[in-house]
Amino acid sequence: MSKTIATDPGIDELASSAIESARALINESTPNLKRYDKASRKRFTRLFKDPKAISVTVALTDEVMRITSAKDSVRILRKAAKDASIAGFGLFNTFGLKLIAVISKVLPKPVLFAVHTQVKLLSKGIILPAESKQLARQIKKRAKMGIRLNINVLGEAVLGDHEENPIYKN
Repeated sequence: MSKTIATDPGIDELASSAIESARALINESTPNLKRYDKASRKRFTRLFKDPKAISVTVALTDEVMRITSAKDSVRILRKAAKDASIAGFGLFNTFGLKLIAVISKVLPKPVLFAVHTQVKLLSKGIILPAESKQLARQIKKRAKMGIRLNINVLGEAVLGDHEENPIYKN
């Protein structure tokens, strides 16, 4: 037996309006997307459809890239790589992640450097360092257009350009 839950019509209308506004913005921006933007959108769509891919991504960004012990980082990397799938990461990134996990047994520091580099590359344009001139330009541009931004400060230890990671020290 299905139970019906009463909802607030005002909130329902607001949610519907927000969804329609988001759709309109996406449709309006689609013709302006560059090839990199289209590929990035495809990667993120694929990623969010696969719960295991989300877990692997969280392990990479919140653990592998933040832990200062190379030994511990590559151990977590190898565990995360086992769960990587083509459905969530695509053929190239899945194969690369699994291959690099194997190589990490012999060359942990270069592998961790490669992981950091690839995560930065894949998140380029989506996650910006807070001190970035590019971020400041985007904020000013949006403000002139009357667009308010929701800025989430995250990944400072992951993607910050000015932090020195002790993993790479000789």
